[in-house]
Amino acid sequence: MFKHSVVACALAAATIAVYAQSSVSISGIVDLGVAKGNGGTAANAGGNGTSKAWMQKQATPSRLVFRGTEDLGGGTSVSFVLDHRFTPDDGASSATFWGGRSLLEIGSAKTGTLYMGRDYSPAFWPAFLSDPFQWGGVGQIGLPQFAGFSDTAVVRTNNTLGYLSPRLGGATVRVATGLGEGVVPRDDGISVDYRANGIYAAVGFQKLHGAAALGGGNSLTNLALHYDFGMVKPMLYVARSKTAGGTVSNQFWSLAAVAPFGADNVKIAYSQLTPGKSAKQTKISLGYEHYLSKRTNVYLDAGSGRESGQSTNTAYGVGIRHTF
Repeated sequence: MFKHSVVACALAAATIAVYAQSSVSISGIVDLGVAKGNGGTAANAGGNGTSKAWMQKQATPSRLVFRGTEDLGGGTSVSFVLDHRFTPDDGASSATFWGGRSLLEIGSAKTGTLYMGRDYSPAFWPAFLSDPFQWGGVGQIGLPQFAGFSDTAVVRTNNTLGYLSPRLGGATVRVATGLGEGVVPRDDGISVDYRANGIYAAVGFQKLHGAAALGGGNSLTNLALHYDFGMVKPMLYVARSKTAGGTVSNQFWSLAAVAPFGADNVKIAYSQLTPGKSAKQTKISLGYEHYLSKRTNVYLDAGSGRESGQSTNTAYGVGIRHTF
């Protein structure tokens, strides 16, 4: 009986050890506020368009994220990410249920990570990290950072095969391809970033391969340079794209900064897009956020876009954001 008890305890301990190597977590963001625009016709990413109505909307896209990891031993692990987006003002889901990300990954800190599924393109990260509003709200710099490269489809790629290298001397390399599978152009991308001693420097490249009518031949090159002084972090970002099968050049640049003051952050950004032979677009943004706790903050943002031949479009937004 004693031997049977020992064996049972050993088996139970082994089972617990196996399950202890796996973990699943649930996290997310719920963000809601109100925004008002002046009805101007100029381009203004994140604004209310030509509407003058008060709108309930979110700055940071609300989401529900599932993450899981299993330790395979020897420093190797397999993990998944499932990121669902929704609008809390009406409870509606995004058209693509796991529209944020849906990934399966395997790798280690020594060898890097292989991943497959739906994910952000490598060139997205230098852009996103150079926007103090992180592509959210009326103050965001947003998609114009891709310099007219293409629509939102190139921000994330489906059918992705990617690799993220380990960090070596402060530098990492991310390379990925979004397989077109005969329906859309193949989307190839690479980025290299360096983070050390308050410096963030990155370069990215992305190109579509396939039918010109679907964007084949279009490409994007972008660069970012930040330095964190502690009291303020300035951010410079530059991008150039080739569109219309590589025959039209588009230019973009932005200069932005974030200044932290205790539980507060002040944000400012100026951006300029010159889309080929079309009218130049500029935007200036101001933002303020106050943290009520580590997970909850209130924000007040404003963004004003100008475009030759169009009336200035200005929008204001105020809201509250909670992460869990």
